[in-house]
Amino acid sequence: MTNRPSRTVPNGDTPLAGLSLQKLPFINTEPEEEDEYFEYFSDEPGSIPGTLSIEADASPPVIFLIDYDANKAVRVKIDQPEDCTPYLDSVSVSWVDVQGLGNEDVLRRIGEVFDLHPLMLEDVVNVPQRPKIDEYGDQLSDSIEK
Repeated sequence: MTNRPSRTVPNGDTPLAGLSLQKLPFINTEPEEEDEYFEYFSDEPGSIPGTLSIEADASPPVIFLIDYDANKAVRVKIDQPEDCTPYLDSVSVSWVDVQGLGNEDVLRRIGEVFDLHPLMLEDVVNVPQRPKIDEYGDQLSDSIEK
């Protein structure tokens, strides 16, 4: 930041003194279906942070685990979140793909298995989330719509 002298006008005021800013109307030039993209989910007023608000028509979760290293890659359908536990201590990379968010119990159990912060789980079910990255201790969470 540089220190610049402010310019003054003959009466001693700064050049913008006395000007009022007016809000310009927003004009949407995109097709109408784009309007729905900007409708963001919000929690019910008064709900505590970490509340999982799941839509009534959400599909039940189906969990796949992809485990890989330089020599192999395995894709396994997981029946219970706890079945991921043996992969936590392996030297390979494990990726968990959860398709469907319609069961709060299963999502909370996934959070327990992977020691996920409650706010991270809340972001998971907030599907129209704006892209962001959060840091929770030694974990990073990205909420990027794909």
